[in-house]
Amino acid sequence: MELSLARPKRWTLLGLVCLGVVSAGAVGVAASRSAASRDTEAVTDVVEGALMARQQIGAVDALFKEPTKNAEERDAGVYEIATHPALAYLPEELVSSTLSLGEDRLRKYFTGEELADELKVNERMADSYTPMISDSPVKLGQTDTDSYVIDGGADQFSYTSVEIEDNAASVAGSARIWLSGAMIDSDAGQVQLVNPSNLIDFTAHLVATDGSDWKIDKFSWSFAPGSEP
Repeated sequence: MELSLARPKRWTLLGLVCLGVVSAGAVGVAASRSAASRDTEAVTDVVEGALMARQQIGAVDALFKEPTKNAEERDAGVYEIATHPALAYLPEELVSSTLSLGEDRLRKYFTGEELADELKVNERMADSYTPMISDSPVKLGQTDTDSYVIDGGADQFSYTSVEIEDNAASVAGSARIWLSGAMIDSDAGQVQLVNPSNLIDFTAHLVATDGSDWKIDKFSWSFAPGSEP
């Protein structure tokens, strides 16, 4: 799965775009200090929320923290399905709720064509998870899909610029993105938990919708040099 954009069936690329804790960077805006501070915080809050939403597309544990729901362990490593059966199953309720909440999050932070593109990623996750949905838990290794996202997020934000003018804003910065996921090897009777992370550089353009709420209408990112998977 590609938590970055396209999400293939196998985890050839587990890094996506995620941001979490803000760290101060060089920010310049032409406005009074107090007004600039409020506007800058409002804009960066949306950027961070949006990138977190992207990282958590398809993340079955993003809002369900009970370990028995979908995983008994969190540490990276190889686990035997015989002794950790919960790692190899996804209940229908969990999958459907995850995909629905993923769409809701994306609609909160994105708009226009960018929203449409982000929703396509969520739809691809829905297609990927559909074989696992039934009246009872389904063993992942018995479907065409053999991996799923557990959780995702981001931290180590650093902003190089925040420019705000009227109802538009442009943001550039960097962050560390991370993901936790499970890969099922039914033949070997094992589940491998992985926790990859990468550094990314990103730019975002935002518009004030309805005259107040900021949403991202353009977003781009790339792996920071030396942080490619």
